[in-house]
Amino acid sequence: DYQGSAIAVLRPSTVEEVQTTVRICADYRTAIIPQGGNTGLVSGAISAHGSDAVVLSTERLNRIRAIDP
Repeated sequence: DYQGSAIAVLRPSTVEEVQTTVRICADYRTAIIPQGGNTGLVSGAISAHGSDAVVLSTERLNRIRAIDP
């Protein structure tokens, strides 16, 4: 139902890769659009900034690191 554009779609697989992505985007003042399970129905993952943002997909961050009972 919705379309958008971005500079790139980034697919980190570790916390360290997410940290590096955020630092680089902050240095270049580039917006980050987090994208999770693609279950949203209100176009929250569509950039209001046009194509001057990157999409940060969390699909590869799929491991359980710890459980706090």
